[in-house]
Amino acid sequence: MKKIPVLALCGLTVLGSSLAEEPCKGPDGDGSSSGGGTVAQSCDPNEISGPLGMGEKRYVPQGEWMDYTIYFENKTNATAAAQEVFVDLPMDANLDWSTLELGEIAFGDHIDTSLVGKSHGKASYALPGTNTSVKTEVKMKEGVLSWYIRDWDPTTADNFPASATGGFLPPNDPETHCGEGHLSFRVRVKPGAPDGAVITASATIVFDSNAPIETDPSWWNTVGTIHDIELEIDGVATNVTLIAGLPFGALPAPKTPRPGYTFDGWFTGPNGTGLKATPAAIVPVGDFVLYQNWVGVPYRVRFNANGGTGTMADQTFMYGTAQKLPANAFTRKMHVFTGWALTASGAAVFADGQNVQNLTESANDVVTLYAVWEKSQPLLWEDISDAAPLTAASVYFGYLYDNGGNPKGTIQVKVGKANAKTGLAAVKATVVGLDGKKKSLKAAEKGKAVVAPDGPTTIALIGGEACEIVIGKNGLSGVYGVYTIDGSRNFFSSKDKAEQNAANAALNAWKGTFNVAWRRVEDNAPYLTMSVTIAAKGKVKIAATLANGLKASASVQALVGETWLCVPVVITKKVQMAFALWLPRGGGEISVEGLDGKVVAGKAGALKSGAKFRIDAEAFAAKRGQAVLPYLPDGVAVTQSGTRWTLPKAGKVQMAKDGTVDAAKLGDNPAALKLSYKAKDGSFKGSFKAYSLVNGKPKAVTVNVAGVVIDGVAYGSATIGKAGQVAVEIR
Repeated sequence: MKKIPVLALCGLTVLGSSLAEEPCKGPDGDGSSSGGGTVAQSCDPNEISGPLGMGEKRYVPQGEWMDYTIYFENKTNATAAAQEVFVDLPMDANLDWSTLELGEIAFGDHIDTSLVGKSHGKASYALPGTNTSVKTEVKMKEGVLSWYIRDWDPTTADNFPASATGGFLPPNDPETHCGEGHLSFRVRVKPGAPDGAVITASATIVFDSNAPIETDPSWWNTVGTIHDIELEIDGVATNVTLIAGLPFGALPAPKTPRPGYTFDGWFTGPNGTGLKATPAAIVPVGDFVLYQNWVGVPYRVRFNANGGTGTMADQTFMYGTAQKLPANAFTRKMHVFTGWALTASGAAVFADGQNVQNLTESANDVVTLYAVWEKSQPLLWEDISDAAPLTAASVYFGYLYDNGGNPKGTIQVKVGKANAKTGLAAVKATVVGLDGKKKSLKAAEKGKAVVAPDGPTTIALIGGEACEIVIGKNGLSGVYGVYTIDGSRNFFSSKDKAEQNAANAALNAWKGTFNVAWRRVEDNAPYLTMSVTIAAKGKVKIAATLANGLKASASVQALVGETWLCVPVVITKKVQMAFALWLPRGGGEISVEGLDGKVVAGKAGALKSGAKFRIDAEAFAAKRGQAVLPYLPDGVAVTQSGTRWTLPKAGKVQMAKDGTVDAAKLGDNPAALKLSYKAKDGSFKGSFKAYSLVNGKPKAVTVNVAGVVIDGVAYGSATIGKAGQVAVEIR
């Protein structure tokens, strides 16, 4: 094409070169053509724009339409109109070229839309008021999208306008923008484009014979999965936009508090599951929903024995979470634990081990649960109300309890076989109180009782005091004067061989000797010790060393019930006392009922190696009536040699001139212990010496010792002449 040396403006032809702008440079960069002459030429600054995307990196999601526009301009200081424009744009590999759709072709105030929606093609746009047109060809080849736009003048040999001012893009007028043009198209991001991939778009534009110019700046976007997430906050839907691969950032939080809970953030799964959307956490690629997670506040549950004994540690609970209460570890003599109350005098609201929740809404609060006790005794039968026609003679053994639940004696009831015709059976009962006196009772009606064939039998007994007894399937209950009666059928008296065999088998686990040691700690009492020997058919021999040093003995009958064996201990000679030893069928831990204070029960056994002798020194001083040396050790090692036990000899104790004991010249105190042990029944006895101040002078006092060994520990009493006794332990 031929260039004419004139400068053209939109609507005007101006001769000369009076523009203040810097002249457009030619192909050689100096305003001259390669031929060295000055020619009229177009001048084209350019740029490209694309989708804004999201954030600083202009994120766009996979599959998103990317709308691009390439801008070009024939500058105002150009000396000719642009008659021919070449635009090449390499398509990014992360774009799906098959989705390409062309947009409008614009120049000046003219817009050609004939190729809109197509991927390639040719177009011709007739310029109004002229005999020329603008022809466009768009094609894609080897990943490069190209536009070729030119003036078409049918009156010239080369079909270019003969005049330099005849091009379709004259030098620009900033007010009318007649020298500006743009091309647009759109294309989708590949569905499989990787997150983080950068999509660039830069076009090369050539006006006529000018040097190629790159769009400046190039356009770029970053591929990223974009999530439009709806958050439900305080009952209002709130939308947030998140980009996969980037941090969540700070998400809005509910402002309305939830009693008993604290807001724990947003999670991709319900109830705190999945990923927690912390500000630094990375947004996942796949679809997800954000759920509020509320965490229950922590609080503690404290357990109050409420009259019982024992310890239970505080437990930590979380509001909104059901949690089992720990098994009750408290005990109370002659009482049964029935549950937990919220106040000391309240009724039980929670059972042992029950699942509980939401006891308080306040964080770190302490909720106290109080043990609820019911006066009761272990019962050997399953249900006193069960129907149990008496078809054979039976023997029942029970206890007399006062209103405080303390054993006050025993009762034995014998029921003969019921007469087949009359239904009457001979009934006798024997009551033994703590006074040692026996009282015989028998049925009121001619010594007989009606045996009900379809329910429990009620028998009114007379003799001494009025007595009414109800006999059920396995047990008996009733009233004897001011005492209540509880007891069970003794399986030794059963006519059923299988039951007898089962009773004997249960007894075998306890045949032999075991010992019981008991003391009232609050009274500084010594240990009362008993040797209990169980023989065949439940015959029990009891040998006791009482608190006053006297000996007592008793013979009783062991009672074998459904789940327990019971040894009723009633000693009426020299001392009045009664209690019950409960022995699990098949063996296990012995339970003692009816004794307050410290109770130890178990098999007789040898003393543990390394045991040390201990005495209640304070009680010793009080009993002696003299000042015991305050240097009595907590424990003195016992030397064992077979069944003989000894302590080291004491050093000589001397008084200082001021009347005090010379601590530098003290020996062990007590000392010279000599004890003998009987393996047969686990008993021991002997003596030791201890120093006390008598008339202001140290004097050795002989103390007698006796007791029993239970599971390797010795329990007993130390007798100080006629002054009394104190407790002794060797452990």
